[in-house]
Amino acid sequence: MKQHNHFKNASICIITLIFLSSAPLSIAQNLRIAVAANFHQTLLKLAHAFEAQHNIALSISSASSGKHYAQILHGAPFDVFLSADQDKIDRLISSDHVKEKDSFIYAQGQLALFSSNPKFWPMNLQSLKQENLRLAMANPKLAPYGMAAQSFLNHLGISKTTKMITGENIAQAFHFTNSGNADLGLVALSQLIKDQSKESYKVVPQTLYKPILQKGAVLHNSGYKEQGRIFLTFLQSKKAKAIMQRFGYQSP
Repeated sequence: MKQHNHFKNASICIITLIFLSSAPLSIAQNLRIAVAANFHQTLLKLAHAFEAQHNIALSISSASSGKHYAQILHGAPFDVFLSADQDKIDRLISSDHVKEKDSFIYAQGQLALFSSNPKFWPMNLQSLKQENLRLAMANPKLAPYGMAAQSFLNHLGISKTTKMITGENIAQAFHFTNSGNADLGLVALSQLIKDQSKESYKVVPQTLYKPILQKGAVLHNSGYKEQGRIFLTFLQSKKAKAIMQRFGYQSP
């Protein structure tokens, strides 16, 4: 009887060890994602596909890349940062907030000229040269799409009578234009491709501005690095790339 109990206890220990060795890593109830405003709607679609495939929930915070960058430097508790450019991730690598191996370029964005006013349709880039325009764009100091827009405007040359309406991020620039507070807006193609008439916007040739290469990373101080890496791996999958392409992003 005593020997039987020892055998029984040993069996329980073996079963327990097998269970523990096969158990998954601790699951993040909410993997905290800081995402650039231009990629927010796309990420919501990606999150639905990711959460259906993995037992990891995503908690999403959207703002300009510059604002997120400043928050991370001040200790904001994010796990993953999806920037709208490379520069901010590279600077976080330099400051040891991110490891190089935990970062990659996940998408290439496209700039578009948009108007909600049919009098500008079909949209043409030459519309920017009209007098007394109200033109919306994201802040070039905070938002990579604003920087791309400024680069394009410098290349094209615009009327001195153009009134610039600057949003903190690309979402605000789109809002100003879509509401009619601005005649035209330089926004992200991803904000238009699903819901707007094709006549209402014109894609800006990528030769007229610096490529918008969007880089993401798992943050070094995250308590859920493995789950963050699983998410970044998902972004490189065929399924994720197909979703991004439907929102107007190109593979880098």
